[in-house]
Amino acid sequence: YKLNLGINYLLAHNYTFTPQYFLSTSQEASNDISQLNETFSRGLSLLVENTLNFNRTFGGHGIDVVAGYTYQRDEARSAGGVGSAFPSNDLRVLSAATDDTDIVGLVQENTLLSVLGRINYVYDRRYMVSATIRQDGSSRFAKTNRWGTFPSVSAGWRISEESFFPESALTNLKIRASYGILGSQNIGNYDIISGINILNNYNFAGVNSPTSSGSIIRQLANPTLIWETTKTTNVGIDAGFWNDKLTLTVEYFKKRSEDILTSLPIPLHGGLGNSLTSNAATIENQGFELQANYRGSSGSGDFRYQVGINLTTLNNNVVALGENVNPIIGGGISQSGVVATRTDVGQPVGAFYGYVIEGVYNSQADIDADGRLNAVLGDFNYLDINGDGQINSEDQRYLGDAIPDLTYGFNFSGSYKAFDFSLF
Repeated sequence: YKLNLGINYLLAHNYTFTPQYFLSTSQEASNDISQLNETFSRGLSLLVENTLNFNRTFGGHGIDVVAGYTYQRDEARSAGGVGSAFPSNDLRVLSAATDDTDIVGLVQENTLLSVLGRINYVYDRRYMVSATIRQDGSSRFAKTNRWGTFPSVSAGWRISEESFFPESALTNLKIRASYGILGSQNIGNYDIISGINILNNYNFAGVNSPTSSGSIIRQLANPTLIWETTKTTNVGIDAGFWNDKLTLTVEYFKKRSEDILTSLPIPLHGGLGNSLTSNAATIENQGFELQANYRGSSGSGDFRYQVGINLTTLNNNVVALGENVNPIIGGGISQSGVVATRTDVGQPVGAFYGYVIEGVYNSQADIDADGRLNAVLGDFNYLDINGDGQINSEDQRYLGDAIPDLTYGFNFSGSYKAFDFSLF
């Protein structure tokens, strides 16, 4: 049995005072109104881990079993205020502010409970099986959706330990496969309940009329939120040549994230904020990974070196965006609201979306031939994809994405007696 306790306690005092001063008539060299911003914060993070471990070897069999229960809680509270117009720069307390003082306060709490189990089995260094299951409960979800179950399993076969494996340059060979599900609770602590602002004043009869106090909803609730899940499949081969002087690993991976937790834009005319946290997407990544390493030394053994290369292919694809979810636009490139990316089904995440540029207008004759209104010399000449003689949103298309299809790397390290160096 093992007990692990972790406590992280934080106390913070944020204090910013901007005095009243005058150096010149320049706007940057004077400040007419002094201001104090002061906040006290306290944070507590508690972790309790209880685990039981059983390990036994008998004959050619080896078994390792772990069971555990964990409790994690985070709390944060802050209080402070902002005051302005102090009688003197030497009076730097909020109670001395002659203008209205804004009081601010914040409370954040969340709890995560987990029950887990794992079993590893090995037979004769040839056959390996591992299975894990865990159940997590998060206070960030409603009671009906609070718990999620996440299993995983893996297996391996070291073929080079079999009696039929021939003696050759290939001295180590292992095949392996795994499948697992992970959960994510990456949302705010209170996204399942509505946020209300209770300190609102409104002039129903005009600017100079008395104000009335009231409350407004500033955040819509989504009590149907569930755990985001990621399902990962891996199949790989590990090979070693000449007693692992040369090692080679080839692996296929597929990672599918479902019910992705994200903020979706909602119409501003609803008056209920500009986004809503939802389970709104399914994204899939798959590809291959290759890694090779070679190690060697000089005849005397004083100089040793290792050379390695790695290569990864990746295909990223949006499988679904959720019910009644429009393509998600982003990547703003101007203050006028022009955006450059779109996330849509059948495309990579954040694919570039826009007009195809054929060139620039070098003469008025080119502009007249295209019939472009308000175009001037030097403007981009956009491709009229649908051939209707106009350049509008119908002429936009996907232009690629920023996610690389192929990445690769090289590394070299060496040592000579008491000196060593590396290169990436």
